[in-house]
This record gives sequence, structure tokens and C-alpha cells, in this order.
Amino acid sequence: MKRSFGTVASLGIFLILSFILVSATAFAQGYPNKPLKIIVPYAPGGGLDTTARLMAPKMSEILGQPVIIENRAGAGGTIAAALVANAPADGYTILMVNVVAHAPAQGLYKLNYDPIKAFSAVGMAVETPYILVVNPSVPAKTVGELVALGKAKPGAINFGSNGIGGSTHLAGELLQSTMKVKMTHVPYKGGGPALVGVLSGQVQFVFDSYALLPHIKSGKLRALAVTSKKRMTVLPDLPTVAEQTKTDFEVVGQLGYVVPAATPRDIVNRLNAAINKTMASPDLIQQIRTQGGEPLTMSPAEFDNLIKQESVKWLKIIREAGIKPE
Repeated sequence: MKRSFGTVASLGIFLILSFILVSATAFAQGYPNKPLKIIVPYAPGGGLDTTARLMAPKMSEILGQPVIIENRAGAGGTIAAALVANAPADGYTILMVNVVAHAPAQGLYKLNYDPIKAFSAVGMAVETPYILVVNPSVPAKTVGELVALGKAKPGAINFGSNGIGGSTHLAGELLQSTMKVKMTHVPYKGGGPALVGVLSGQVQFVFDSYALLPHIKSGKLRALAVTSKKRMTVLPDLPTVAEQTKTDFEVVGQLGYVVPAATPRDIVNRLNAAINKTMASPDLIQQIRTQGGEPLTMSPAEFDNLIKQESVKWLKIIREAGIKPE
């Protein structure tokens, strides 16, 4: 019995695809069999880096291989992202991201990769609210009073940030957009210099994370609000921006992991399980909360959806604020 060329070709394609599927599954079953590398897109000492280093020992224990942290700072995290986007899709090179900075990167930089399509979401680990603080010389004790000062003298109130297009810059732009007020952005080269700026009175307010806590407790800065929908565990008496303004204002650092897009699904799921188990550790939970964060895990699909939603949200703010790609 003769077979048509089309039938033979179809059979050949089927066999090839079957071989690829079986090979990928076998590869995933042996994963991991060597050290894993987590790329942190910022300099050592920041919130993302600290979280990665807190999680690494437990992840290493769960995965049975060393987990190495490598810092690749620069260009708002896009240098590290480009490196991972072009890395082998084998689960051994992982990018830790802050979604608010990672998702809308194409609106801020000229990229050779797509922040959404170039990666597969693995899972979220920690949600970190920001805190809105003012220099004590500012006569505002609530967000409403700060906004009133800004509306009384448009552009006269300055806010510092960790750089153009950085998460704390976008937080300031969202506040202006939400409250219909005009303030002046003063970019610094990192969160540390911005903190010095508000402590010295060069700028009237900043948004930042747990690095502010010692200065709030000492009275060197006055905390007006937290930027998450829920109050912080470490500052339970500090109301949220949303509470005070009766809006849906929310800006949080959403810290999680992504891998190159072609990474086998079995490997993505294995990594997700390791992250979730890591974040269930009581000791780690306590350490994260002490620093102002909150453990929050997600499935790969949930984290992927979050990244896409945040991309839409922040690209809109970037366009409205007229921030130009660098």
C-alpha cells in the first residue's frame, strides 16, 4: 500500500515533535543538576537585592543546588533583563524583577527585547509598599494637606526619586495624576541620594521603602501614608494614600522571578514550587515583615497576568506625564 507524500511528511513532523517533547520532559526531570544564577538588576544593598539574598539559602536547600546572586545594575534594570532574555532557556539563569520597573520598560528605554514577550513569569515572592514621607519643615500632616500645598502653588512642591522612570518617580506621577495637582520631579541617581535630598530639605517629599523606617522613628522624616491598599504590618497606625484620598491609588514593589520565554513549563513549575515553599518559611516571613514587606506568592499564570496589567497601568502614566524613552 502506497502512502502519499503528505502522509509521510505529517508522520515525520509528528515524530520530530514527539522527540522534542520527550527530550524536554526528560531534561526537566533531571533539573536542576548544577548551580542556578539569579540576576538582580540593581546594585547590592537595595530592597530587591536584599530579598534575593534572604531567599537564596532556602531556595538552594529546596532545589538541592547552590543559588548564586549576581548583580547587573544599570539603565533601570534593562541591562540585566536583556542579559536574561538572551540567556539559554534552561532554567539556570533567572531574573528577579520589581514589576513596577520591569513591566513598562519599553515606554522608558529603547530596548532590543520585549519585557512581556521575552520572558515566562515564574512567580511572585514579596510585595513591598512604599511610604510617602516629607521633610519635617513641610506643614503637611496628611496627603490631603500636601496636595493642598501643591495646588496653592503649582510646581512649587518638589519630590525626589530614584531616577527618571524609576518606581518612586512613577509613584509621584501617579499621585499627581490621581489628585490633579502639579508638582516638580527632581531625579537622583538612586534611592540613597533621594533620601539624602529629602532629609536635607532639597526636596519636600519622596516615596521609598523600608529604608525610611529609621528616619521616621527618629523624627527626621514625617510619614504621611503608605502606598499599598492595606496598611503595613510594621506601621499599623499609618493610613494608606487610598484611605485618605478616597481613590484607588496603589503603588507597590512586586518582587518576583522570570525566565527566558522558551523555558520548559515543567522547569517553570519546579521553580514556582520552590519559591512558594521558600516563602512559607516562618523565619523568612518574619525577616521580610521586619523590613516592611509582605510574602505574597502566585502561580506562573497569575504572575504573568499581573505583569501585563501593570504594564498597561504604568505605560498610561508614562504617556500622560510625557516621560520620553532614554
